[in-house]
Amino acid sequence: MEQPLHPNLARIAAAHAAVRANLNSGRISTSEARAQVAALVARDDQGILWSVDYATGVWMRRTRTGQLVADTPPSYGLATPTPFDVSTPASGVRNPDGQITRVPVVNELTWAPNQLAGATRMPRDVAHVAAAQRAERAGRMLLVSALAVLAVAAALLFVIA
Repeated sequence: MEQPLHPNLARIAAAHAAVRANLNSGRISTSEARAQVAALVARDDQGILWSVDYATGVWMRRTRTGQLVADTPPSYGLATPTPFDVSTPASGVRNPDGQITRVPVVNELTWAPNQLAGATRMPRDVAHVAAAQRAERAGRMLLVSALAVLAVAAALLFVIA
């Protein structure tokens, strides 16, 4: 059985297999196949661009500097909606995602929405704890300041007396 892939990358894998099948059957030339495979690029949930190397079929990850590096693609993630997901295709148009096997999500492994990458707000319980810690710290600083003022006042009274 094949390794599960991120849904966006599974689309590329299916398209790559279709290009290879067309090349092997003689429907397209080598240069056309190379151009079609070069156009197959997808983004995972972390924003990393992935493609498949034409010659070897190895997954390639694009680094921040633009270099392609062989790497293991993610096996999970959220699919980016396609036009087939939001509309009815015209007659005769085939959905290329029909050959992708979707794997069910295990609920015990899912994250709360506020724990996903890119969350912009602090979780409510963490925010309350942080606010309580700030209030406690401010109270201690006020107490230390009051004790310092009393110590200075006591020293002045001792000096005067």
